[in-house]
Amino acid sequence: MRRERKSKADRAEMRDYDFYFTREGIGMAKSMARIYKSGLTAEISKFWAADNQKPRSSKTAKSSANKKDANGNQAIRQLARILNENFWRRDYLLTLHYDPEGLERVGGNRDEGDRKMMLFVQRMVGKYRKRGLICRYVAMTSEKSSRTLEKARLHHHIVVSGDLISKPERREEYLLAGKPISQAWGFGTVDCQQLRAEDDHTGLAVYLCRQAGCRANERRWHPSRNLRKPEWQDVELTREGIAEYNRHRRRGMPLLKLNADGKLVTPPKCSTLEDGAYIPAIGTHYLRFLMPEYRTAERTTEKRRRDLLPAIPAGRKGGGTA
Repeated sequence: MRRERKSKADRAEMRDYDFYFTREGIGMAKSMARIYKSGLTAEISKFWAADNQKPRSSKTAKSSANKKDANGNQAIRQLARILNENFWRRDYLLTLHYDPEGLERVGGNRDEGDRKMMLFVQRMVGKYRKRGLICRYVAMTSEKSSRTLEKARLHHHIVVSGDLISKPERREEYLLAGKPISQAWGFGTVDCQQLRAEDDHTGLAVYLCRQAGCRANERRWHPSRNLRKPEWQDVELTREGIAEYNRHRRRGMPLLKLNADGKLVTPPKCSTLEDGAYIPAIGTHYLRFLMPEYRTAERTTEKRRRDLLPAIPAGRKGGGTA
């Protein structure tokens, strides 16, 4: 029996009732929420998921400009989750620069510079390991200016745990295990900045990703293998699904609430960081907020971090001699 062709108005009305159209006919779509918890920051993303969605085929064409922008935004959010989960104030952002001689030694080549950066990271991890400390890092290579985003001299960014980095009084340069960081780098100067007293590092993720200059089929950053992964969970947005999640949600995961229009609502005692545009006819929404623990995080997180660190022999703390 031949199916009647429906008008645009009819199709729009059916979409309001959670239906969508495929080439094979009409299929059901579920309204879902993906919930992330990384450090003190939580995110909830509302989206549609198809029951009969086909597996993604292999890529043959180049990504469109809109797709590249979407991929860039996803990369920023992914990096922000990694930073929020693994790094805290008292950790550091290192920027490795090249002097003219150092740049000539690597031939101005990005791949060679990337290799030199990872060799420096390996030496740094070895210093942490000798002292019984855990070194977490995220490293990336850049050839863009942070201000204009135009091509600039090759440099590298490394976010690293700061247990072995110190700056004694009357010293202009930061030290790594008691020795100047630029000496350990060996190709130029090193800028060292302590992470700001922020509970959410999305701003830092934007700064780093804008300079990353990722090429096709190339990773934007090099993470250490010991990074903690953010918690996440998918929830079907039905009355039963929401009630089941809120009743049995894992410790630390945020409460899930919707208003009458289906818009995500920031849970009580949480501080909203980003509230994306919401169109009821489409139904997608993004929400980012700080969990209520952020008020006491500075005291409890630093104490927990010290308790987890192994004992360090006397005279071998960060800033001591190697």
